[in-house]
Amino acid sequence: MNPEDVGIEDVWFSRDLPLLRKTVRSIDSGRGRHECGKLAQAAGLDEETGRRAFLSLERHGHVELHKAGGNVPLFVRDVGPDAYRLTGAYPDPATIATRLITELERAEADAPESDKGKFRRALDGVTGVGRDVLVEVVGAAITGRIPMG
Repeated sequence: MNPEDVGIEDVWFSRDLPLLRKTVRSIDSGRGRHECGKLAQAAGLDEETGRRAFLSLERHGHVELHKAGGNVPLFVRDVGPDAYRLTGAYPDPATIATRLITELERAEADAPESDKGKFRRALDGVTGVGRDVLVEVVGAAITGRIPMG
């Protein structure tokens, strides 16, 4: 069997996501021009790989590019609506739920013996509702469906 018939290599984790992370950081900094070549280099990509990665990110709506003739990405104008979430800059409800559980576990482990029970009860309450319910509640809080004050 021809190796090319098996499937294609992953480009999200090895190429596109690292470049999107650098791009979101650059856009979020609010400083200067966001040059594709410099961003690709900062992500450890050569010029041609960076070009292909930016075009892929554009096709998926993750970046808005300014291009030269011949479809050559020059600058990133902006990032798409999901870019912050995909890169972890805006965590999704599942990530926040995991962080909450991890922090409660850490707090319990670090607490003086007299306080460990409080953290254990909080942890049992949070995990006792089930992960799906916890993620839904966190999502509702993030999106404002649950008033926060």
